[in-house]
Amino acid sequence: MIWGVSWASSKICSTYAGVYLLLFLKFFLSVVAMIPFVAQDLLRVRFSKQLILIIFGAVFFLIFYNFFFFMGLENGFASFGGVFVTTINPIITFLLMALITKSKIAFLKKIALGLGVVGALLMLKVWDISVQNLLDSGNLFFLMAALGWSVVSILSSFGSKMANSMTLTFLFLLGASFVSFFMVEPSEFVAMKNFDAIFWANVMIAFVLTTAFATVIYFKGVAIMGPSDASSYLFLVPVFAILSSNLMLSETISFWTLVGGSFAFAALYLINKK
Repeated sequence: MIWGVSWASSKICSTYAGVYLLLFLKFFLSVVAMIPFVAQDLLRVRFSKQLILIIFGAVFFLIFYNFFFFMGLENGFASFGGVFVTTINPIITFLLMALITKSKIAFLKKIALGLGVVGALLMLKVWDISVQNLLDSGNLFFLMAALGWSVVSILSSFGSKMANSMTLTFLFLLGASFVSFFMVEPSEFVAMKNFDAIFWANVMIAFVLTTAFATVIYFKGVAIMGPSDASSYLFLVPVFAILSSNLMLSETISFWTLVGGSFAFAALYLINKK
């Protein structure tokens, strides 16, 4: 629910500040909020050359993802992004992993990928596609965000063999926080004193609760239920993204987002089907 609501809250934050300041605030506040949960495990991490390379790569693509995430929200609808990115990202990740590992894709999974492509094209309204339309709607930014998060997911998967997943996430965010700090103009930090309670309340939801609370709870759920059962709850993220965008931003979801999202949901079900 919190991950879904964060789309609407992030959209509200994007009306107050520029992309680079939001990037830094998201990473920095997430790092601060996660310290109590990872402090002990940090001392046990062994920083091999391979792990350091994974962290560097993940930091780049984490910034890449969040940059296009906020650009998409500045130009487009939070409800669309919440459905598109959260349904298309796992499909892209599955395809990239199949290419990296050079594994054969079962017939059922090929059908799933086909449904996913159809769903993405319907949500993007392929018949209206032009570079200008994609930029004006923010859809191109959401597509780039989905691609970026897929790479972060894959790097995280490889890195989890060398460090606890939650600690790894913390290290990614710490690196991204450091890099993004130097991307912010000093005047943007000064302007923060004029931000009102609405901004900071949504920062708490979108940046702090989403990472420190929702992520920790999710990993706890994975430990108790197993990854397959726990991941099924991710199907609810777009639902809460739509509901919160409607309640908080008065957005109405388009017919083609619903139809394309249904195709993507079907694809995700088949991909996760054992």
